[in-house]
Amino acid sequence: MLFKGLPPLLSGIKDGKTKWQQLDNVDFEKIGHFLSSHLVIEHYMEKYISAYSPAPFNWEGAGLTFNQKIILMSGLKHFPEPFNIPPVLKHLNSVRNKLSHKIDFELSDEHLLPIRQFISKTTKPEAGLSDGDFESTLSTFTMLVCAYFASAITYCEEQKANNRNGNWVL
Repeated sequence: MLFKGLPPLLSGIKDGKTKWQQLDNVDFEKIGHFLSSHLVIEHYMEKYISAYSPAPFNWEGAGLTFNQKIILMSGLKHFPEPFNIPPVLKHLNSVRNKLSHKIDFELSDEHLLPIRQFISKTTKPEAGLSDGDFESTLSTFTMLVCAYFASAITYCEEQKANNRNGNWVL
């Protein structure tokens, strides 16, 4: 017989009796979507940092944390309003950390509030992109952030190809 779900957690022992905590409310689809979005954004962050480094450091092999990558990017000052991405990425990472360290952590729409605010600031209201459900909001944010990074990476590589490495005109 194959099982689905997760085994219960041992929540304690009192008076010789074991107490169990059932994990019936784990939303694997929502968690998977959130973690996948985090990983895709991190991929673009690594490429962005690598592209903007005039030296050929092995940034991807350095094993930097997500937060360390945010700190490196923040120093570049390439995120004018309304595209101030680093604070929203910090929030995304703090939610990911909570999710990673608490098995019964439930993702909610409240966790996406800074993400919705970012979408509202960076898109036209008539697009209705800030009104979506959890999954569409997360997907929209991931697409916007990755498109921003992809554009910046492409621009940087074009500058390097034109022998302007480190002397970019922004």
